[in-house]
Parts: sequence; C-alpha cells; structure tokens
Amino acid sequence: MVDELLALKWVKLGVVVAITLALLWMSHRQPAIARHRGWVMIIIGLVIVGFGDALNIYTTTPAVQALASAYVLDLVRYSAWTLGNVLLAVGFWHWLPLVVAIKEAKEELKQANELLESQVVQRTAELKSANNKLHHDLEERKRVEQSIRHMAHHDALTGLPNRALFRDRLTHAMAQADRYHQKLAVMFLDLDRFKAINDTLGHNVGDQLLKIAAERLRSCVRDCDTVARLGGDEFTVVVEDIIEDHDAAAVAQKILDTLSQPFNLYGHEVFISVSVGVTLYPSDDENADNLLRNADSAMYRAKEFGRNNFQFYVADMNVKARERLMLESSLRRALDRDEFMLYYQPRVDLLSGRVIGAEALLRWRHPEMGLVPPSEFIPILDETGMIIPVGDWALREACRQNRDWQDRGLPPIRVAVNLSVRQFIQKDLADTVIRALDDAGLSAEHLELEITEDLLLEHNQTNINTLARLKHLGIHISIDDFGTGYSSLSYLKRLPIDTLKIDQSFVRDIGTDPDNKAIASAIIAMASSLRMNVLAEGVETDEQLAFLRAQGCNEIQGFSFSHPLPAEEFEQLLRDGRQMRLLQGLSGYYVNTVNSPPLTH
Repeated sequence: MVDELLALKWVKLGVVVAITLALLWMSHRQPAIARHRGWVMIIIGLVIVGFGDALNIYTTTPAVQALASAYVLDLVRYSAWTLGNVLLAVGFWHWLPLVVAIKEAKEELKQANELLESQVVQRTAELKSANNKLHHDLEERKRVEQSIRHMAHHDALTGLPNRALFRDRLTHAMAQADRYHQKLAVMFLDLDRFKAINDTLGHNVGDQLLKIAAERLRSCVRDCDTVARLGGDEFTVVVEDIIEDHDAAAVAQKILDTLSQPFNLYGHEVFISVSVGVTLYPSDDENADNLLRNADSAMYRAKEFGRNNFQFYVADMNVKARERLMLESSLRRALDRDEFMLYYQPRVDLLSGRVIGAEALLRWRHPEMGLVPPSEFIPILDETGMIIPVGDWALREACRQNRDWQDRGLPPIRVAVNLSVRQFIQKDLADTVIRALDDAGLSAEHLELEITEDLLLEHNQTNINTLARLKHLGIHISIDDFGTGYSSLSYLKRLPIDTLKIDQSFVRDIGTDPDNKAIASAIIAMASSLRMNVLAEGVETDEQLAFLRAQGCNEIQGFSFSHPLPAEEFEQLLRDGRQMRLLQGLSGYYVNTVNSPPLTH
C-alpha cells in the first residue's frame, strides 16, 4: 500500500514536470505567449506545485525527516501547494481572456477562411463565366468577320460570288490555264423577260426566281467552275479546263435547257429563257476585264438573234457594243430634241376591205443616222426606263393626231397605241390616259391600248382594276403578239379584252407550215367563241389573206396593204379612200386593189 502511494506521488510529479516542460517549450516557440502575465504565473505555479510534490515524496525518507521536524515539512509542502495553486488560479484567470480571444480569433479566422473560399469559388465562377463569354464573343466576332467577308464577296440574295470575287477567281483561273496550257470559257448570261416578271408578279417572286436560277446554274457546272451574279438578272460563269470550243458550247446549251424548265413561284408557273454570250481565253483576249466585256457583247448578239440562244464572241462585237452605248446616249436627248415621230400602219376590215383604224408605231429619226430601226432602240428604252416618258409622249401625240384628222374632215378611226409593262404598272396610268384624251379633245372610243401577255402573267386585282377603269372610259383593249407568251388563257374570260392580235410569227408561214395554220385557226375560233375581235399581224401575201378571211379573221395589218406611214401620208391614204377589195379568184386567193372612192366625213 505504501509503495502504491509513493508511485502515485511520482506519477503526479512527473505529470507536473511534463506540463511545465511543455509550457516552457511552447514559450520558446512562441515568445509572445511567454510574455503574457498569466502564462508566467502558470509556469511559476506549476514549478511551485512540483516543488511541493517533490517535497511530499522526499519527506518519507529518513534523511529528510532528520533534517526538519514533520510540522515544518508539512508547513512548507502545503504552503508550496497553496501558493502554486493560487498562482495557477490567478494565471489561468489572466490567461482565460487570451484563450477566449484565441478561440474567437480562430473562429473569425475560420469564418474568414470560409468567406475567402466562398469568394474564391465565386470569383472562379465569375472568371469562368467571363472566360466563356469572352470565348463566345471571340467566336461571334469570328462569325461576324466571316459574315462580313462573305457579304463583301458574295451576293446577298443568291449566295453566289459577286463581281469582286468573280474577278479574283477569273484571274486565278487564267493563271492556272497558263500554267497547264489550258483554255477556259467566260460566259455572260442575262435572263430574258425577267423585268416583265419582276414588274407584274412583284419583287418577291422575282427574287425567288433569281434564287432558283442560281441553284440551277450551279448544277450545270463542276465544283471547280465559278458561277457569279453581277447584279439584277445578270450572271457570269467561268468554265475551266476547256479543250475544244464545243466543250463550252455543250455547257452553254445545258444552261439553256435547264433554265427553260418551268419555275414554280408561289403558285405561279413561269417560263423564262436566257441569252448567253461566250468568250474563250486566251484566244479571244488575255485581260480579265476585256474577257467580261467580250462575253457581254456576245450576250447582246444572242438577244439580237431572238434570245434563248448562245453566241460566241467575234471581234466586231466590241464595235457594236460601242455603237449601242452611243445609241443609248443619243436616246437620252432624243425626246427633248423632238427626234421621235409616229408612223401609222392601217388596220383593214376583212369583210368590207375598208381602213377602220391604225396602229401608232414609234420611230426615231437620228440627226446623223437617219431612221433607226425600232428593234435597235426600243429595247434600250425599255431597259433604261426611258420608255415611260417616251411612251407618254407617244400616247399624247397619237391622241392629238387622231383628233387633228377628225378636225380636217376625215372620218373617225380608232388608233391603237402600245403600252409597255413599265407604263402599265404606273399607278397613275388611267389618269395619264384621261389627260391625253382631254388635252386632245378625243373621244375614248377612238383610242385602243395594246398590251402584251407579259402584263397578264399576274391578273391580280390591281391589274384588273386598271383595265376595268380604262374599259369603263370607253377605251378598247387588245392583246398584242398573242400566242407568244406563257401565261394562262384563263385571263381571257376574266379581263375586259376586246381584240386578240395574232403574232406575225404564226401568220408568216401559214401557207407552208401546218402547225402555224392550226394555231392561227385555233386562235380565231377561240376568240370568236369568246365574242372577241381578231386581228392578224404581218399579213404580206394573198394566200395569207385568203386563209385568214376563210377562217373568220376580222382584221388584218401588214405589208399586203400598206407599210407604216408618216402622219401626212396616212392622212392622204384616208383622203384617197384607199381600201382592200376582196375578190375571190379561181385560185381561191383574195386580191388587194388600191383605187377606191375617197372617204369623206
């Protein structure tokens, strides 16, 4: 029992010594703690308590008991414990706020750490979001730059290369041809009748037609070839690696065949054709601009040959192109210089042979070139838009001249005036016609307006209203060149049409072409069933006269009776009473005689 008690005393002393040494070690590591008053009191208290514990152990030995009395030893031991514990209590009392402060500091540090981690996470997320946004902005910028580059070099409507990119590709293709000693073909294409479709069916339909045409053109060439849109209805094609001229001709013919197929545009079945000019490198020229100019000249030659064909460039075409440019320049001044005039071609009734009207035909007397053929200047008027003021002048002049003939004592006749598509779609057309009639003092029944089938591609309410208003005024309406268009026949029963004019292409070969004879007969029969008047254009022979009269045609117009005449000569024809006597001979033909009693009012 005594031994166990002694062992416990040694353990207690060891614990006190160990704690004291640990605190001294901490004081060495943290000098700031060692300077704290409470810390010092704790260490001193531990030392004193340890002294008391040591004294408690050694008091049991005889040597120590011999040195002092038991009372003194107990007093020293208990005093040491008391003082040590007091110092420990006071030390801990002073140390407690520091411990609390440390604990609070640790808590604040923990909270600060958590806040910092939260801020780091938030900032990381913000940086990640900013990085993603920056990446998105960079990608968007790249897309915008690519879009801008694409827009700068491609047509916005069709997506085809534009003029700038076409020229670059043409230059590159020429360099490739030089390197490998090859040929290439440059083609210039213009869609025929596109303006009529655009004006009558609207720009949305026209844009859709251009998109489909672009797709069809791409399908006609290889991937290595280039199809571009220069603007409007003009396209260009570069065909590389041409061995012989007929290779280019085969591509051009494929383009003609492809574009001749019907276009379904918002419920409208529309037919167009294309005129193609072809030039070859390096045989025709070695300059890119000149090649394009050559192809353009060849395209105009294709139009001169009736459209819907292709022509290869020949050297004299540039001369013709310059002449056309000079012609356009002169046309812009012709109206102000009073260079236009009207010729009048008689219209003859096939039952009586009498002249019952005339068609006013525009003529241009150039001060140097003389009379310019209408086929040369009227297409230019239409393309440039000059047809509107010139057409208005022709309408006013025809009304004035007709009234003047009546004032001179001639019997009233009806004069027909051609209206272009551009004139017809003017919102104030009816008002323009009324002013022309009022200014001339001419009755509306003596005016006939000729329109083409192109105008009737879209018999919309606007067109119907315009025709109805003109008809209500008493003006006669006729369809010129009937049978040459692609529009539906349904408009014949819906629109106020008075006369169908059979195109001269069907009349010309009536005697030799069974198909033309059948077409002319069908038109006459159909018009008769619809109670419409029929006039045949371009009648030149007695054989044509006989056939048309036998089929029931009402009127004719052509060289068989008279060429178009200036106003003075046409007036004289009326005064002389010239008419067509229709006498049936043994051959079955009808003979045209000239001299008849003069006409009087």
